Amino acid sequence: MTIIDKKLTWTSQQIAQHKTAASLLCQIMRASFDLIRQNPAVTEYKVQQFIVESYAKNGLVSDNDPPIVAFRENTSFVHYFPDQKTSKRLTKNSLIMIDIWARLNENSAPYADITWMAWYGGAVPAEIKAGFDIILQSRDQGLEIIRDGLDKGVVIKNSELGRAMEDITLSSDLQEMIPHSYGHSLGLKSCHGDTSKFGLLMSGSKMSLVNNMGYTIEPGIYVDGKYGFRSEIDFYIADGKLVVTTDIQEELEIL
Repeated sequence: MTIIDKKLTWTSQQIAQHKTAASLLCQIMRASFDLIRQNPAVTEYKVQQFIVESYAKNGLVSDNDPPIVAFRENTSFVHYFPDQKTSKRLTKNSLIMIDIWARLNENSAPYADITWMAWYGGAVPAEIKAGFDIILQSRDQGLEIIRDGLDKGVVIKNSELGRAMEDITLSSDLQEMIPHSYGHSLGLKSCHGDTSKFGLLMSGSKMSLVNNMGYTIEPGIYVDGKYGFRSEIDFYIADGKLVVTTDIQEELEIL
């Protein structure tokens, strides 16, 4: 194990802190969808502020960026942060993306980070379902690669994991719209890890997955001005086993 690895490896207490944060984020995600379901005229900004308030109520803190809440074509922006003046209002036939990240307000507590998607009103169009299904297949391929490697006692390289997920997304008609890595390490100061580029899950990475350190799997595809699709889950590896710490979305949430 390198010096960098030792610095980033989580203690048993930090793993417990991460799991608690991950569980709370999943609860906040469900509550956010309930808010949208019960308020057909709600805005992106209103949902975002509900999430921020939920962080505080649950003893969570985050970085300087607010939660990502995007309706319809705003899902095509990788990092879209609504504000009070310009945020969109919910309408029928709205694709919804919510990306939230936070950590316990405790010393040396690591982040958790999740993204879920939903559809509000009417039947889900075939192109929307197909696009999101590609993302879920890519994510699941990543999980399978990790499990297969661990079963064989093989150290999983970030590049192998990224390439396996990339093969799925590149098979879609939206292959030219993949602007970010397929996941990243989770840090104590940043949800994107505490060492630049150390934990990116992408085909060009020279790193390997580190035991007892948190990561996300986060495939995404975006079509400028139309829509975007992303799924994000958290995991770590310990004692030769893959441990997924967040809920796994299996289909679009219908609101």
